[in-house]
Amino acid sequence: FKDPRIPCLTEASPPDFNLNFSTRCSKRGGGTAFISSSILSAKPVLFDHFTTFEYTAAVFSSPQILCVTVYRPPKQSAIFIQEFSEFLSILHNSFERIILAGDFNLHIDNPSDPFAKEFLNILSYMDFSQHVTQPTHNRGHTLDLVITYGLSTSVSSVIDLAVSDHYCVFFSITSFIQLEPSVRTVRERHLTPEVAAGFLEVFRKIPPTPVTASCDFTVNDFNSRLKSALDLLAPLKIKILYSKRASPWR
Repeated sequence: FKDPRIPCLTEASPPDFNLNFSTRCSKRGGGTAFISSSILSAKPVLFDHFTTFEYTAAVFSSPQILCVTVYRPPKQSAIFIQEFSEFLSILHNSFERIILAGDFNLHIDNPSDPFAKEFLNILSYMDFSQHVTQPTHNRGHTLDLVITYGLSTSVSSVIDLAVSDHYCVFFSITSFIQLEPSVRTVRERHLTPEVAAGFLEVFRKIPPTPVTASCDFTVNDFNSRLKSALDLLAPLKIKILYSKRASPWR
């Protein structure tokens, strides 16, 4: 994009902006790209190769946000849902804030379209949100999507700039969603061979239960003696554990 050998592309490049792109390997033309301000310090990242869609990905720092441009060809593929689910799984496990935007060639505006419905179900299941609700194509369909995870996002407008059969979607990130780690409290005893030996010694010194005692009393007394011995040698310790957010499909 900044190649001096291609003057038209150089002239079209905004100053202080960087281009991230991926070329189409299977045939001529195509590919995906996005332009970002150099202030954002975007670092390109590459995940698995997928056959049913193309993508370009980069990570912005401070705070860390993964930005992905996606293009899915209009030809239907039975394995797209499977491949895109795998892609979302990879992203979900690696990043807490994600933006996916691009031409998905799905009729999201048609609630009776089973392919689009399955796609939206996957997004919902993995806690991703799709924000575009207006037509983005001159034939009246919503094909270009803005999908986010861990970000509060609003689409301000969808405008026909008369440069393509697709419209331009303007959106903004309004805030970050704080993803709190799950917290749980556990109680534990540290049982060692030394504790076991001491337990037997302490238990031997406890006076026996009277033979005339009832069965219920004897059982309760025995349990109480066991607990007292354990509390003396291996007292309960309380721990608060902070675990990493679990993947929604687990």
